[in-house]
Amino acid sequence: MEVLGAVENVRGRYRIGAQMFRLGQAWEPAPGILRVARQPLRALSATIRTSTILAVPRRDRVLVAAASIVRAEDVARLRPGATVPAGMEFVSAPVRTPSSSVIGTVSAVLDSGRSATALREAVGHAARAISAALAS
Repeated sequence: MEVLGAVENVRGRYRIGAQMFRLGQAWEPAPGILRVARQPLRALSATIRTSTILAVPRRDRVLVAAASIVRAEDVARLRPGATVPAGMEFVSAPVRTPSSSVIGTVSAVLDSGRSATALREAVGHAARAISAALAS
């Protein structure tokens, strides 16, 4: 596995290798979704001033596929590839494929003192923008 770049041996301990890292970086829940999600997530975070994610279901978990981090405390918890943390509150809207099936959600962190109602329209707009971009 070392020869293939799947693992590296560092001081007698194995860790993920460069080739596996590259493969993981190429993963997408749907063709092109990461490319079309980045700008709407950044714009949403800038508008509502909170961290936002594209979350997708995978087996028995929900994973962060892409993120736009605004709050320092969200850096470790919401990095792409992480499981969406239990207990965090979000305002979410569905992202749909061209065939109208839900592939994931755009979600904004709901921090204390903020109203979910105030975020709902902006989050929905971002989710619709990503869905529309997938259809084109």
